[in-house]
Amino acid sequence: MAARGAELDSDTELPFFFALHIDPLEPHRRFHGDILFGTNFLKQSLDGCLQGVSDRMSPGTTLDSHNVAKCLHEIGKLGYRLQSVCRGDRIAYNNTGSSTFYFQLGNGAEEAEELRTQLRALRSRLEAEAEAWSEEKLAQQQKCRQLGAQVLELHAQCQAEREDRLRERGVKDAELNGMRREAATQATSVAGLHAGLAAAATRQAEELAALRTEFETTNAEVETTKATWFAEMQQKIEQLEAGHVQAIAAYDGRVADAIAEKTALQAQLEAAQSFAPALVERTVPARDGRLGEKHIRIACPGVDADDVTIEPIPNGVQVEFRSADNEPIYKRSFQYPHSDGRFELCIEECCLDWGVLVLVLKQLQQAKLKLARGRASPLVPIDEGLEVVPAAHEGLQNFSLSRTPSQDSLTTNSSEWIFASVDGRSDKTAPKGASSVELPAEQPTGPCEQPLDLSEVRMTASSPAATSRQCLLLGSLLLAGDGSALAVEDLAKGVELRSFRATSDGWIFGVAVVRATRVEKARDQDIAELCLEGLDGQAGGQLRATISHSLLATVANSTGGWPLQFAAVEAGEFKTESHQLFTICLDESGGLTTEGCPEVKAVSKSVQSCQVVEIELTDAADAVLVQVADGVFAAVFGSPGWQSMEVVTKNHSLHVQLDCSDLLAGARSSMSDPTHSQRTEPLVYRKIISPHDGHCTAWCKFHFTKQGCKRGLLCPLCHHADHADAAKCTQSHRGKRR
Repeated sequence: MAARGAELDSDTELPFFFALHIDPLEPHRRFHGDILFGTNFLKQSLDGCLQGVSDRMSPGTTLDSHNVAKCLHEIGKLGYRLQSVCRGDRIAYNNTGSSTFYFQLGNGAEEAEELRTQLRALRSRLEAEAEAWSEEKLAQQQKCRQLGAQVLELHAQCQAEREDRLRERGVKDAELNGMRREAATQATSVAGLHAGLAAAATRQAEELAALRTEFETTNAEVETTKATWFAEMQQKIEQLEAGHVQAIAAYDGRVADAIAEKTALQAQLEAAQSFAPALVERTVPARDGRLGEKHIRIACPGVDADDVTIEPIPNGVQVEFRSADNEPIYKRSFQYPHSDGRFELCIEECCLDWGVLVLVLKQLQQAKLKLARGRASPLVPIDEGLEVVPAAHEGLQNFSLSRTPSQDSLTTNSSEWIFASVDGRSDKTAPKGASSVELPAEQPTGPCEQPLDLSEVRMTASSPAATSRQCLLLGSLLLAGDGSALAVEDLAKGVELRSFRATSDGWIFGVAVVRATRVEKARDQDIAELCLEGLDGQAGGQLRATISHSLLATVANSTGGWPLQFAAVEAGEFKTESHQLFTICLDESGGLTTEGCPEVKAVSKSVQSCQVVEIELTDAADAVLVQVADGVFAAVFGSPGWQSMEVVTKNHSLHVQLDCSDLLAGARSSMSDPTHSQRTEPLVYRKIISPHDGHCTAWCKFHFTKQGCKRGLLCPLCHHADHADAAKCTQSHRGKRR
């Protein structure tokens, strides 16, 4: 490049002459140029320019003046001015053949200066490129040196790794040689074992042959025994089939008898169902000095008086209707609890009128007794089965006390006078169930001729004058402290029972201790029976106790919800719609849980003659667990215990006073012997409206007729709409009956 610039700088003689040859028949080089006067560099430049123009033209392109002008334009780009010499400024080419044009190359001062500027720029660029190339070459040499150092370092590392691998391979080869030697030793041992196994196999083959021979012998014996057993079984089967045929024949006879009996019973049932009479029970309250009554009306059309059998029962009546062939078609008992009063059948007022049987039971007046102190014992003490309390001191005379046979409880209208019989027997010979009263030792022991000074008489025991009626029936099972079940009649003093008690932190499980148990003799008792639902297909349980026995239950609030509020509810007052019995179940682990326990579905009351047991606990707040079903227990309270009594003298008579007698003495004392603490009840002249509840029977029969009740709001009877259905069954009657 530098030489080229110097050569151009030396071209100072201008102008030059240039000849352009055009040959259209040449396929590759159509333009040729010759320098007539000039340098070789100029000639090379023009040849290169013409070769480029020829190369850009395709072989099939037709040469014309336009193409020649383009070639000259390319020459002009070199910086030279072309001037025509022979044919003027305009070049005309008609594409008729080869032609030659002559030009004068002019290089003025401007063109030369421009060319020199371009040459200098080119020279600077070439020098910069050479310098950059030398720096790049040095950088590449430095990089090659670094790469060589890295290659040497990698070679050293590879050599070290190769040596390590060779050492590891030597170690592994040594281990492999040891393993080969060990394998050879084991192979020797295996060969010995194979020899031993072969000998053992030979021995076992001999033993198996002997066992096979023994098995074949035993199998032959079994086959013989089997044949004998099958023969015996076949004989027994034949005998059983014969007996079975006879049993089937006998069973068919019994089935025929049962079918005949069932047919007769179905006919009797259909007759009884078709006869099912309408029944109305009415309670007539006491008024105007007359006691209350129970009126029972039974509709029995077509029944004659000779077909009706009426039998009085305790505190009720039993009715039975018989057909013409003396077969019973209807039987029912009407028995009322003693808490409603004592009733007796009034035969004079019973009648059969126009197909309606009317039965009347009248309430009996409670007798009020007053016993005076006597010199002898006209009453024989009754054995009540109660514990005998020994005398506190020796040398004192004992008076045996027994409660009067006419009393059933402390809630009657009796004055509770007790006769004291005087005898010389001690506590050991006193009749069982009698209480003891201590007298001073100086008093005579025989029949007294003079009045006795009983100012120092005092009670030494608190035996009751009547039962509390808070008892369980015989056979009831209680959950003991060790988890076992104990019958109520087997309990004794000091026995521990599982209990449920209330504390400041809530209700918890605990242990209750029995203070005393009392077994009473058989007598009429008001019994309440609570029937529980069954769980998981099992039969439901039941809880039986006296109607006044307190049970642990939850009570519904006024909104009908069930908050966990515990209360003591008497068994006779238990209602399924407002109460929920607290029951506990045993889980799989033997613990107690309240989840999934059954509920009470029905409550029934009855009067039964049976024995009951009273349980008194050391803590009356404890509720013991009574078994009502398999694994299900109900919480019931014990008896609150007997109230302490005190015997005092008054008007030469013995009086038994209770701790709470100041409030009840007036109501229970005899009118013939009033006391200073007597309190009379307010006198009720008239009841405007009787309170209505679920047991209300005092409804006005005129209110539900077309005429209505004439008294209106002043009528003392009930006008509630719940009695509309009962009023339809009973037609009111005005005027005199026929």
